[in-house]
Amino acid sequence: MPGYAEFRKTESIKGGAEGKRAGLAPRPVTVAVMDASDDAGDCGICGGPLDERHAHRGSDGAAAGQGRRIEFVVIGRRGGIADYRKADDASRSYRTDAEMLALQLGVAESTLVGRRFSCWISPAEHGTFQSDHRLIA
Repeated sequence: MPGYAEFRKTESIKGGAEGKRAGLAPRPVTVAVMDASDDAGDCGICGGPLDERHAHRGSDGAAAGQGRRIEFVVIGRRGGIADYRKADDASRSYRTDAEMLALQLGVAESTLVGRRFSCWISPAEHGTFQSDHRLIA
């Protein structure tokens, strides 16, 4: 695996005196340790070389042309749940954790209702991911 150094060590299944009393034999274990010296050009997730599939996010949060920025408005709050909808489409509403949304926008939870925000929506295998939440003044 690029960027990792491997070494072997021996340890018992149960450590210390308990393992010795149980008669458990030590077994070899391979441990991978991050080696940061040679991974400057590697992807931090898969370890492969950086290429067009591993492009960094642009200034608007775009990741290699996938997804888009959508504007939302918070329409209500019930307990710890915030209801919001797309700013240009009132036909469908969404729900999320109010505390987390307030944290992502940098505002108090009690001031969420009526706030406009945008976030980057990118496709995923089962649905979408929301990231880069920005408050719209």
